[in-house]
Amino acid sequence: SINTDTTITDVDEDPLASINTDTTTQSLQATSEQTIPPEFYPILALCFCVTLLSALDRVAMSIAILPISSEFGYSETIKGQISSAVSYGYGAAILPIGLAVSVVSSRLLMIIGVCLWSLATLGTPIMAELSSNGY
Repeated sequence: SINTDTTITDVDEDPLASINTDTTTQSLQATSEQTIPPEFYPILALCFCVTLLSALDRVAMSIAILPISSEFGYSETIKGQISSAVSYGYGAAILPIGLAVSVVSSRLLMIIGVCLWSLATLGTPIMAELSSNGY
């Protein structure tokens, strides 16, 4: 037999009404009112400069390859190999640098990275000259 004594009540209550909106509103206000301490401005400026330098340097090789190839007589194959070497360098560095960030100080890693990047940039014309001489 079926129990007919059970009644279904209308649910007029909002199921989300039990959430404490005061706490949610307070946490949102606290998040929006937080400011960056002034001592972080130089760090942010340096990170911006390094990111800008990196972005410009990535574009620089694709622009510089045209006058370099005409000056040293590079074929289309050599230009493609140079462009590929730049991409391979980025690809090969991603994982080791990602692992190093978790172990080494990020400040030290940034200093080492900028120094190596600058040395590689300074060495580019030297390597181009050596390659044109058959070394």
